Amino acid sequence: MPEDSRRERYFDREAEKRARRNFVLMVAGFAALAMVGGIALALWIFSEPEEDEPPPIVAQEPPEVIDDDDGFLPPERDEPIPEPIRRPSVKRKLDDGDISKGIGRIQGALNACAVTHGAIDGTRLTVDFSVQPNGRVSDAYSRPPHKTPLGFCVAKVIRTQGKFRKSKEGLGDIRRSITLRRTSG
Repeated sequence: MPEDSRRERYFDREAEKRARRNFVLMVAGFAALAMVGGIALALWIFSEPEEDEPPPIVAQEPPEVIDDDDGFLPPERDEPIPEPIRRPSVKRKLDDGDISKGIGRIQGALNACAVTHGAIDGTRLTVDFSVQPNGRVSDAYSRPPHKTPLGFCVAKVIRTQGKFRKSKEGLGDIRRSITLRRTSG
């Protein structure tokens, strides 16, 4: 038995020596690679840049007007060039005026909800909604205590017909109190 344990220890020592040797060789290889890379970087940094001269700028002459046999000459531009059409700038966020204007556009449809559901003239209800940057309403719902068919009708009109000014960020969590008028009935 003692000889077997000596052999095992001998083999363990040999395996440890090989592992150490392989590790040292690996570290030495990485060190050599790092040194070569550092030298290449230093040479690249300290070398003079190769500057190519840009091509010379050559002035082009306007093409000659050739008088054809039929006497045709290109027309001269006597008309002034029209100014570009100015488009309204897009706001970053909607303000209260933009919201009021958008609600005012659909007030007739909102009043139709009042007539359809038998609301009293001057009924006020609160609606929450969000406007996307493209001006469309993404979500709308009525606030309690108006979780009624009338409230659902008003929320649906705002969601489907509401169109507001375009903006860069849109506007979320808008809470509006809307007064309904019975225009007929």
